[in-house]
Amino acid sequence: MVDDSLATFKALGPRARSEAQRLRAYLGQAECLNLSDRHDEALAVLGRASGSTEEPALLAAVHSLRGNVLFSCGDARSCRREHELALAAARRAGDAAAEARALNGVGDACYLSGAYRSTSDYLKASIAIAEREQMPAIASLSWSIHAASRVFCADVAAGHEAVLKAVALADQAMDAKAQVLAAAVCAKVNLYRLDLDASERAGQQVLARSRRVGTLRLAQYALLRLAWVAERRGQRELAMRRFEEAWTLASEVGKLFLGSALLAGMAVLDRPRAAALLDEGEEHLHHEPRIDHNTIYFHIHGVRAAYQLGDEARLRRYAQALIDDPGESTEFRGFHGRCGLLLAERLAGRADAETEAELRSLHGWARGRGLLWDAALLDEAIAQRGA
Repeated sequence: MVDDSLATFKALGPRARSEAQRLRAYLGQAECLNLSDRHDEALAVLGRASGSTEEPALLAAVHSLRGNVLFSCGDARSCRREHELALAAARRAGDAAAEARALNGVGDACYLSGAYRSTSDYLKASIAIAEREQMPAIASLSWSIHAASRVFCADVAAGHEAVLKAVALADQAMDAKAQVLAAAVCAKVNLYRLDLDASERAGQQVLARSRRVGTLRLAQYALLRLAWVAERRGQRELAMRRFEEAWTLASEVGKLFLGSALLAGMAVLDRPRAAALLDEGEEHLHHEPRIDHNTIYFHIHGVRAAYQLGDEARLRRYAQALIDDPGESTEFRGFHGRCGLLLAERLAGRADAETEAELRSLHGWARGRGLLWDAALLDEAIAQRGA
């Protein structure tokens, strides 16, 4: 589907009768290249398009699309700058649709960097315009990322409500990109709710649709969720295969979004290789651009793997990293970091009644915030070493 569209847009360029038509052909090419994870080529096409117009509405389109490509490259700062330029151009043009897209883009950039409160603010502003202007696809995209951000703010109920809206709007719009993103976030939210059947269904939808549309980056996330669903069901071999499939895919389209998180997940399942996998995950975190959710997932599941290994020093280091991280998911990180430090006390043989009481309190907090997956993982960690 994407390859056919790309060929069409390439053919339109030489036949363009105006600079505006030529620019739209460039934008179509860049959009197709971005969807198929050919980001350098997309940026090169947008570079050729940049000097083609001073018209604000078209400038807004160029900046928005460049922002989307930079999001795919993991460059949160440049992504946000481009979408802010798009927002200014859209407002000069009085183009409400372009303004909604730009606000969505700024919200995406905030999500990438872990600024989850700002994420919701920008996305709600985008949703308000999209709903007023009857743009269900943009509204769906914004509800999806809003839903994902609510999980990191330890508000799973709000995340679930938001993703249901995203799914309905994506289907209303019959927009493939919105449908894939909504399904990917649905798989995530339902995993935290421990609705394994719903998470699996959504993950399978992402795999089917991403292959049909031609974009594979979101398939990594689907495979990650499917791996954890299998692990929850006791299907450890299947879970490991899912992780390995996701790792292969990440190696093709870029490891910066989930590479370290996948390695930590594999470390949980493969104890003989766990230390080496965690070391490799740390290397990726050190050398790749910072993607907030990749960092969160690596340290959360790194805590779990280190506890299974009995590696107190590593466990404390990962737990403290969660607590010290400057991201806005303070409660979510703090929960996991504090659990890790208390589990380290158990490893050291220093746990007492107060330690166990705090672990039980943290377990209750997680359940109260709808983080049922996290509560279940804590249950298992407590049981592993004879609470």
